[in-house]
Parts: sequence; C-alpha cells; structure tokens
Amino acid sequence: MDLQRIVVRPSHRRQGLARRLLAAVSPDAGRLLLEVSERNDAARAFYAAEGFTEVARRPHYYRDGSDAVVMELTR
Repeated sequence: MDLQRIVVRPSHRRQGLARRLLAAVSPDAGRLLLEVSERNDAARAFYAAEGFTEVARRPHYYRDGSDAVVMELTR
C-alpha cells in the first residue's frame, strides 16, 4: 500500500486523528510506503513513533530543494 497523505486541520491536530486514520488503513496493509519532506519534522516524528523507518531519499524532490524521505512500515 502506498499512503498518499494524511491531512488534519491545524485546529484539530494533537487529538489523535492522524493516528486513528493511519490505524484504519494499515491493519491489512502488510507493507506501507510513504514519502515526506525532510523539512517536515512533525510528520517524520509522527511516522517514526508509529513504527515507520527511513528506507530511501529522493534528493531535491520538492520545489524548495528539500529531499523526500521515503519511509516504510511492515506489519
């Protein structure tokens, strides 16, 4: 499964919504891949806390020149 994005409105963040959304799609996923900007520290910390590990980088992937960090979760 390739996770495209989890988006939570700023006013609703820090309430466990992203965690519940991830749990809803991942129980049967087996292997789940995503990419996130190296500059998005909050998202990277969230995914790491959920068990994702960095498996690759795509250099200068985003318009601002930042790398895309490819992360994987295997269940």
